[in-house]
Amino acid sequence: MSNKKEVNPFSIAFLDLMSSALAAVIILFVIVPKSDIQIDIADTAISDMKTGFEEVDSILMSWVEIMSEEEIAFILNKTDQLQKNFRSLEESYMITQSRLDETKRANEQLNMRLKLTEQKLSELQKKVQAETREKKEKSPPVASASPATPSEPSKEKSKEFDTEGAGDFFFGIEAPLITMINWEDSKHDVTLHIKDERGIMCDYYNRKTTFGQWVRLPRRLRTTPSQTIIQNELEPGTYEVHAHLRRPRRGDPIKITGFAAIVPESGTPKKVDFGDIEVKPGPPPHKSGADTHIGTLVVTETDIQWTKN
Repeated sequence: MSNKKEVNPFSIAFLDLMSSALAAVIILFVIVPKSDIQIDIADTAISDMKTGFEEVDSILMSWVEIMSEEEIAFILNKTDQLQKNFRSLEESYMITQSRLDETKRANEQLNMRLKLTEQKLSELQKKVQAETREKKEKSPPVASASPATPSEPSKEKSKEFDTEGAGDFFFGIEAPLITMINWEDSKHDVTLHIKDERGIMCDYYNRKTTFGQWVRLPRRLRTTPSQTIIQNELEPGTYEVHAHLRRPRRGDPIKITGFAAIVPESGTPKKVDFGDIEVKPGPPPHKSGADTHIGTLVVTETDIQWTKN
C-alpha cells in the first residue's frame, strides 16, 4: 500500500506537467502572433507532446500491477482529456499552417507582380522622356510674322504656343484641349470641374464624359499639386470652369493659378493663362449656394477665349 502512495503523487504531477505543456502550446500557438520561428517552436512542442503521451502509456503499463483501479481510471481519464485537447490543437495547427503557406504564396506572387509593374513603369518613363527630347529637337523655330506665299512648301505645324507662357506640349500630353489648375500647398485639396452647355459636369467624380476626361498626372511630371481635364477630340462650345476648395473645409481662401491650351488640327496652338484666382471653402459646384465658378472658356475649331468670372 505504501508503494501505491509513492506512485500516486508522481503520476499526478506528471499529468499536471503535461497539462501545463499543452496550455503553453495553446498560448504560444493561438494568442501570440504567428511567425516562422514561433511555428517551428509550436511544431517542436507538438512533436515532444506526442512522445510524452507515448511515455505516459509506457509508464501506465509498467505500473498497472502496483496501482489501484481508481488510480488507473483517474490517470486514464486525465490522459484521454489531454489527448482530445491535443488532437484539437493539432488540427488547428495544420489548418493555420496551410493558411500561412497560402499567404506566403500569395505574397510571393504579389511581389513578383509589383516588380514587373515597376519595371514596366520605368520603361514607360524612359520612353516618354526619349519621345519628349526627340520632339524638342525636331521642333522648328517660330516662323516670322510675314505671311507664307502659296509657292512655299507646307511646313510641319509648330509645337510652340504664341501667347504668354509659351512652351511645348505640357507634361507630354498632346490632347487637343488641356485645362489645368495648380496651387502651392499640398495640405489643400482643390478640385477642377468643367460644365458644358447642357449642364453636364466633368470632374474627379465623373471622370469621363463626351466632352472631357479627368486625368491624373504622374508625380514625376509635376512640382505642385494640380488637377487636369483634357479633350481627346476637340469639342467646340462654351464651358464653365469651376474650382472647389475641398480641404480644408473651413479657413481662409487660397490662391490658385491655371491655364487652358488648344492644339488644333490646323493653325497655331494657343494657351491662355487664368492668372491668380482666389478660392474659398464652401459647397461643391453641384450644390446650391456654391461659389466655385472661376471663368468661362469659349472653344472653337482653331481658337480658345478665356473670360475670368
